[in-house]
Amino acid sequence: MSSLTKKSKMEIEERVAHIVWAAHILSYLTKTRNNVELQQNSCDDDEEELDCNELDAATERTSILQCSSTSIRSKFLDCLAQLLSPSKDERSVVATSLREREDFVEIDVARNDCFGLTAGSLSNEHGYGFEAVEEEYYNSLRAYISTGVESDTTALSEFECFAIAYTSPRVDYWVKELRDILSSASLSQNEKGQSSSQGQVEEKIWANFTRLLSQYHTRTIILKHRIVQRAYECVMNLEIHNFLHVVFEPAVGSKLWRALKFLTRPLIDIRILRDIATHHPQFQDIRISPVFPSAKTSIGLQYQIPVSTAWTKLTNDSPPAAILRKLDRYNDEFKEDCAKSYNLHAEIQLVMHYENSRDLVPTFEYFGCSKKTCLICEGFLQSLPVPICTRGRHGICDSSWGVLLSTSVGVDTALKGLETILISRINAFLEDPSEIHKSLFVSNVEQSTLASELSESTRESLKQREELIEGLKKSQMNQREENAILGGKRLYTQPGKKENLESHDSCVMCNKRPARVCGRCHGCYYCSKACQKSDWSSHKLLCKKFSVQGDRPSEQHRRAILFPDNSANPQMIWIRCERKYLSDDGYGEESYEELHVHPHLGQDRPFPGVLRIEHNPVRDRNLGSGMVFCHPRKEGYSIALHHRETFLLDGSAINRSILSSVGASGTVGHSWKGPMIAIRETASEMHEDITLGDFRHIIDWLISYGTTQSPESVDCSENDISTAVRGVKICCYGETKLHGSKPYISVDVPKGHMAHPGMKYREGSISTISELLGLPIRLWKCKDIDFWRDPPAWNESLSASSNQSVAFMMMGTNPKDAEIDICCMNPVNSPWGWAPLYWSSDLGNVLATREDGKDLAVDDVKMMCEFARRKLQPLFEDSLGGGFVSRTKQEVLDFITWENMVKFSNEMAEESEDS
Repeated sequence: MSSLTKKSKMEIEERVAHIVWAAHILSYLTKTRNNVELQQNSCDDDEEELDCNELDAATERTSILQCSSTSIRSKFLDCLAQLLSPSKDERSVVATSLREREDFVEIDVARNDCFGLTAGSLSNEHGYGFEAVEEEYYNSLRAYISTGVESDTTALSEFECFAIAYTSPRVDYWVKELRDILSSASLSQNEKGQSSSQGQVEEKIWANFTRLLSQYHTRTIILKHRIVQRAYECVMNLEIHNFLHVVFEPAVGSKLWRALKFLTRPLIDIRILRDIATHHPQFQDIRISPVFPSAKTSIGLQYQIPVSTAWTKLTNDSPPAAILRKLDRYNDEFKEDCAKSYNLHAEIQLVMHYENSRDLVPTFEYFGCSKKTCLICEGFLQSLPVPICTRGRHGICDSSWGVLLSTSVGVDTALKGLETILISRINAFLEDPSEIHKSLFVSNVEQSTLASELSESTRESLKQREELIEGLKKSQMNQREENAILGGKRLYTQPGKKENLESHDSCVMCNKRPARVCGRCHGCYYCSKACQKSDWSSHKLLCKKFSVQGDRPSEQHRRAILFPDNSANPQMIWIRCERKYLSDDGYGEESYEELHVHPHLGQDRPFPGVLRIEHNPVRDRNLGSGMVFCHPRKEGYSIALHHRETFLLDGSAINRSILSSVGASGTVGHSWKGPMIAIRETASEMHEDITLGDFRHIIDWLISYGTTQSPESVDCSENDISTAVRGVKICCYGETKLHGSKPYISVDVPKGHMAHPGMKYREGSISTISELLGLPIRLWKCKDIDFWRDPPAWNESLSASSNQSVAFMMMGTNPKDAEIDICCMNPVNSPWGWAPLYWSSDLGNVLATREDGKDLAVDDVKMMCEFARRKLQPLFEDSLGGGFVSRTKQEVLDFITWENMVKFSNEMAEESEDS
């Protein structure tokens, strides 16, 4: 841009004064009407209006990455601006701009309060113009983005906790907003007096959040972390959005969802930044540069004139007396306001930064903003020779505005255009206030989180984005329905394991009849297109192969499915089943079939092992009694899975075809290695041809094998489900080792469960350590212990059923019980400092519930177990004379308090951070 060499300083100053005059006059005329109306229309009009408001956070993040490169860069700037703005205060408004290099990007950052620095302040030795806290925060942000690893977990990283603390005032605001909405909210008519049995999971998630909301205290940073974490758990699940609109009136549900998304905005923004950096590596290295603070701007004394005089100069005309009288009432206020000096708004700071440093050129004409741009800034940016877009504007005139004196052609052009806009706006109001909404800047411009709607290219981008979002919504609804079918949530049978068998022509996905056979393979039945579609990702792997499989080689051959370990696709094979006879004196001759698995399990002729599927736990479908000669009911069949007996030890490779077969249906918890053969077996020890309906049963069984989803299958009514409590599953060593499970998992405990607090005769034992801590919990061994006693190919020093966390929680605390009773099962009589035999061996997974019937938090159980294991056990050992310190039993008992446990937990957390 060239300079205005012929423009006098006085003319430039007068141009700036005209803007200041017009801004104040417009502010006076609209502050009693427009501002109030805008604030009534929205509790936070200058904030972002969420254009993905009805989407969950995960889908929103996905949709952003599918937009154009310009939109992605705009989103990056907006998210960064929001993260760098610590509060909703006007002084904290941040603007960002992008200068992209080949291997990194530079981000110019300006804030209304100039980051607390004054004019003349220089950057520090590290190159930043920030105070210490900003410098630490920005360095941490750079390090976080540089990892370039996507994350969907609700767990918080160290920097995410830092960001929540940095934006703490925003968290406080939205917590208060949520509380206010809930305090005045009422249930919808269809929810009054009843609970939705279909939304039990969402109800639990929402209940956990509201419970934490009621405990929130602004001075407790840990609570801030937890409440944002819980809110993020809500917005990651679109079912919560639907749940809120069912439980509350639709308007209230929308307000709650909006407030939840704003509350989690720091976490959502952080993860969007890292998502973008993952897919666009140049964004993994960002260089943040502050705009150096400039002196406050003000107009000279000669321009501090009466308001009527100022308006006359602005219009170059003699206004009617009625208008002058209307303006004269603001005269004193006008003179006072014109004498004030102001910081430049962040957007104007960026403009002046580039005007004063001609070698710095933004990559594209877009400024990211932490909130909507004010009316005057937007008018200025749009009046530049090359207009600069923002995320949107609000309709409030912020008169605390100024611009530095500049001889730039661009600035002069923008000031002229802005002056014309403001005068036109003032005239419209003076002539007919009722027509105010028709003028250029009267109402809010709906803002986009990607780009402003003002440019043609951006409008087209937004249109494409809207179409994309609508498509994603529809896809998401279809996916939820498909997932419900895959997860067995559309069953037409009663829950719990049944004695009766489903008909062979029942739908393989939901057990409904009538069902139609697959037109190609004739080996699987579906009741609807929805059920067929949900199974297609797996079924298609074998459908054609099944239909074109060659002729049976002999009468002794049976159809089987081979899951090779070196291929991604399963295969249809014929396998020989040789009839043999066994003679037993007195009982006659019995026949059976011997399966010839060679060479399918390997050329080394490994010793084969077999696992049998008699029940599909996902579909709740009985197949039959299996190959059990003495079974009282010899009906149906089982599916036999033949495998290498020592596949975990003999160097076998991961079975790729099993992973491919499971596909979108779920995840495989066990590490299945080496080839595997699947075939039907009958109770008479014979074999039959396998079908593709059996293929679905195999997939479901593989997914549910040793599952961590629930402690057991319980037959309970809908009323029982609605009265479930939240417990914690404490996983055994085998569960964490084989399945990669977390040590502590939150689970629902239905009313019919023997560990439910509402049961009259409850099973399990109360931990006396938990009683001393003031939170009595009952421990109950899960019924999957048979699996953990001897899992296939286990080769670890600890047994798979080992559960040391539980054993330490069950240590005896009665000082009078000094003798060790190895047969003791009652923890009340268990020896001091020792767990009884029942709670020290053959444990497996253990379920914990609160004795008072309330929900049990995972964090509380984890803290108690760690406290007992790492802190109390050495103290018990000291009191028994086996430690290094002489300690009495009473000293140990006195130490077992909730306060000491929390203190120990904090110390462990600090040590972990230091390491």
